Amino acid sequence: PEPDFLPGAGFNGSYPLIVKTDSLGRIWCGGSFTSYDGETASRMVVLNGYEPSAIDPFEAYVDDLPVDQQDAGDDPDRDGQSNLVEFAYGTLAEDATSRTQIKVSSNLAASAEINSLNAGSNLPAGESYYTVTYRFPYDYQGVTITAQATLNPGTFFNDGSAQIIPLGDPVDDGDYFLQRYYVTPGQSGAIRGFTRLKLER
Repeated sequence: PEPDFLPGAGFNGSYPLIVKTDSLGRIWCGGSFTSYDGETASRMVVLNGYEPSAIDPFEAYVDDLPVDQQDAGDDPDRDGQSNLVEFAYGTLAEDATSRTQIKVSSNLAASAEINSLNAGSNLPAGESYYTVTYRFPYDYQGVTITAQATLNPGTFFNDGSAQIIPLGDPVDDGDYFLQRYYVTPGQSGAIRGFTRLKLER
């Protein structure tokens, strides 16, 4: 915890484990809390709002790109990461060497491990679950980033066939933080599963 940061009484549960300030003066707090001032805040909350700029930051970001490569889904440097991803993660859209590894790892975890990390999970003994760790920027630059899971990728991750749930506390990673997730149903109820991060303006 940051010794000079006084979070007040808004957090339920523990003191924030991660405290970062972005370029707009907002304070990003991560920890094991689940609410702030009575509002749901699943392990992450942003304090100190700001007045939005009259200039769209994303439009300013892509302004110097070729005119036919300025859409959110375009990938001018062909590094596999779209303009919107590079904008949100603070990398350069025209430099293929400037990219961030977003999906850090994936593996299986036993229900006992998950239950020990997430109080109240109460997963059945003997089951295994797919887990994935994603890297997130502290400053989303106004972009919404959502972890999603499905058993049927053809339905565009909105069919409710799988749930992706934070596992443990976020871990500081410099300008980013790492968050591990587990996916339900477990291995006995799913032959295959798919996860992704969905970015939206």
